[in-house]
Amino acid sequence: MKKLCKDKAVWILAAGGMLLCWLFVIQYGVFGSKVDWISQHTVFADYFRQRFYETGSLFPDIAWNLGGGQNIYNIAYYGLFNPVILFSYLLPFVKMDAFIMGSSIFSFCISAVIFYQWLKGKDMPKSICFGTACMFEMAAPLLYHSYNQLMFVNYMPFLCLAFIGADRYFIKKERKILVLSVTGMIFTSFYFSIGGMAALCIYASGEYLIYDFPLKAEAKGRFWKAGFGFAGNLILSVLLCGVLLLPAAASLLAGRQREGSRAGNTVRGLLRFVLKRVLYSPYGIGLTSLALIALVAGVVCAKTWREMVIPLLLLVILNVPAFGYLLNGGLYEKDKVFIPFLPLVCLQTAKYMNSSTYGTSSKEKIRELLPYAIVFFLIWTERDASTVKQYWMLILAECCAMYVLYLVHQRFPGPAWPLLASCVILFFYGWECNKSRDYMLSEERYEAVQAEKKSIYLEQIFEEDASLYRIDQLGTGQENHDNINRILDIRQNITSLYSSSYNPAYREFRNHIFGLNEPLRNDMMQAATDNPCFLTFMGVKYILAKNPVQGYSKIEGTDSWAIYCNPLAAPVLYATNQVIGESEYFDLSFPDNQTSLLQRAVVPDTYLARTELTSGSDSAAPDVKNNHIKEEASIPKSRVRQAKLSVMKPCEFVLPQTEEENIKIQKTENGYELWVKKETEIMAELTKAASADNLLAVDFSVENLRPRKDMYIQIEEQTNRLTSVSSEYANHNTNFTYMVTLKHSKARISIKLGQGKYRIRDVRAYTGNMDELKSTALYQSWPELGQKAVQGDTITEKIDVKEDGFLITSIPFDENFTVLIDGKEADIFKVNTAFLGAGITQGQHEVTILYQAPGKRLGMVISLTGILILLLQQVVKLKASSCEKMPLFICGHR
Repeated sequence: MKKLCKDKAVWILAAGGMLLCWLFVIQYGVFGSKVDWISQHTVFADYFRQRFYETGSLFPDIAWNLGGGQNIYNIAYYGLFNPVILFSYLLPFVKMDAFIMGSSIFSFCISAVIFYQWLKGKDMPKSICFGTACMFEMAAPLLYHSYNQLMFVNYMPFLCLAFIGADRYFIKKERKILVLSVTGMIFTSFYFSIGGMAALCIYASGEYLIYDFPLKAEAKGRFWKAGFGFAGNLILSVLLCGVLLLPAAASLLAGRQREGSRAGNTVRGLLRFVLKRVLYSPYGIGLTSLALIALVAGVVCAKTWREMVIPLLLLVILNVPAFGYLLNGGLYEKDKVFIPFLPLVCLQTAKYMNSSTYGTSSKEKIRELLPYAIVFFLIWTERDASTVKQYWMLILAECCAMYVLYLVHQRFPGPAWPLLASCVILFFYGWECNKSRDYMLSEERYEAVQAEKKSIYLEQIFEEDASLYRIDQLGTGQENHDNINRILDIRQNITSLYSSSYNPAYREFRNHIFGLNEPLRNDMMQAATDNPCFLTFMGVKYILAKNPVQGYSKIEGTDSWAIYCNPLAAPVLYATNQVIGESEYFDLSFPDNQTSLLQRAVVPDTYLARTELTSGSDSAAPDVKNNHIKEEASIPKSRVRQAKLSVMKPCEFVLPQTEEENIKIQKTENGYELWVKKETEIMAELTKAASADNLLAVDFSVENLRPRKDMYIQIEEQTNRLTSVSSEYANHNTNFTYMVTLKHSKARISIKLGQGKYRIRDVRAYTGNMDELKSTALYQSWPELGQKAVQGDTITEKIDVKEDGFLITSIPFDENFTVLIDGKEADIFKVNTAFLGAGITQGQHEVTILYQAPGKRLGMVISLTGILILLLQQVVKLKASSCEKMPLFICGHR
């Protein structure tokens, strides 16, 4: 430690890292971004900590507060067991945003320091070690993702430490550093730990195992022992992380589907060279051409075949798209998974600079030139690729400059000129890359999200209303993006969620069955909405909003943010026999598919058929006193109440035909064609709307005539967006539906048209009155659910059921729920097509809903097994070391 502190290079790397953070990011605002950092990475970490403070559980199963209530392992990727996040649990007085900023800067700087320490053990000049560490620190992804996509790089300190651990294992047979650092890497970012362990295996193979390759009989034992021993350490780390990996894998398999089109594109390009994986991209290795030259030179200039193992394996993995597909788990082909190979590529660059000597013969000079010629050719072949098309000539010029600097370095010993040039180029590229992408978060936007007044409003609500309900935040599109996962208090429950994994039934319900508007670009963003029917249906009793929503009245607030209340919002849990079958529901079209859920609950046809079958006469009905037991007789015997549904009335929805400088609207046979140069507000004409109507429903199809650009249309404050077909997470939202509040005029309504050229077809519009469209008779019985009813992963409450019927919730259905009625397990099924439900009989009951994340119990057993193995290894090691110090007869030796 003293040597480390005395090394000036360490302090220069640490200070330089902090300077880069300020220069590239902090001077423009805070050390965070306005993309996933503000909407995912900080808020999920804060939620994990809030939930721990509330429940005291380090191993939760469900996130009741998010997305209606979902498996918490859907968001485990964002740091559920991240050691750094867990450390923040000891610091309740530090705001999570500030902690994330500080820990990210520290992680960025310490990664460079650990990498430098690793290189110092490689018998290379200190100048090359320091220069390579500087290049590593300025690699495009390292700083960029320290404030954007944290999981892309926050494992890097553990990975660099694991390389040191690998050296210790092969040289000194010490496994502790290797096992613990790999475990830390997995817990920090399990997705990228796959690439990290692959990099470790390549390093171990090329640096150590290859020299014991069993060409001779005497080497076989050493090779297999060392190889299996190293693999065993990695497997032990995986076992230790079983409590995370197994339930997270189960969640991913249930909540994320592979897209066939992306897979097809990957298969068609299996053997294509991919330049951006190595050069100038924050979503790849992000180095200069020197790195690629070093890899090629490691193969073509190697003196022995063993020297080419690491560079050859790296070239194969980095430049064959199939590996990108495999490392991404078969979901898609993204270059981000190659970031864990950055330390190895930098190591190979350092080796190349250290081995360069001045060639005297023509053969040696040709061999030295060959890597540059090959890289020059590869860049040339990629010149038409979309990712490098605009600046491929600059990369070619940089490649030529590297050759000139290489010759200078050979003839004039001194600084490693190619390394120095790479650092300078990466510095200016990093500055421009971070600035031009403009993802830095301004202080103004950060402060707007942190507004304390909103928290004060919520605190007052929770003091006055102790029942169980949901509270959504509704603002501008930008504010809804920033708050999509944000809860201001652990007692707040929201309907929105943005995660790579999710409850598929809930997402299908929102996007396709109910047909909510989609205001955001990313298809995985299940945003909050001001649709009055959805809010009422989901039990959103309060909204923290800037504009009123039909059915909600203002109870407190200012013009910027106010609290609105809907006392008639659906209970989160209730009992009813006001139901319709799924087949009847699916026959309904928009907007009846939305309004009907305020009047009837939807149950599977099979359960509805059993209900009607058992309701003929009491004498013919089976005994259902224990209706909640898993039996055929577990369905209630009441007759289903049928009555005509109230529906919205059709009306005319007419856009003005116009031709102006910024907008042109032309009537077509079945709709309109629009050319909009910049966002323009127009007024649409409504006819046949009654004076009492306060809701407007609109539905139409959209064709984007400029498919490589986004387009959107906003009616009142509700937005629908169709993203570019080239967007990574295109939402394919070609059917725009709206359910908006008629605030003022019943004859005209405001529409904002986004820039673009597009057609809208088959326009249908309806008006209605919210009070007429919802039925309070639907909620026949409900418990006075209080916040205290939620205890950890369980909800327990008493309910007095007035008539035999169904238990209905607005909790997204998951087969891993268990519903106990009076202590006996009930048969669960989907109600309202996507939510948890069960049968229930008349009378007073105690209802318990509990959730067990799939794979968690087995994962905990696996983790405990790993811990026992680790402890056993330490005991054996201590016993062996103590025996060495004792007389032979004490240890049992003769």
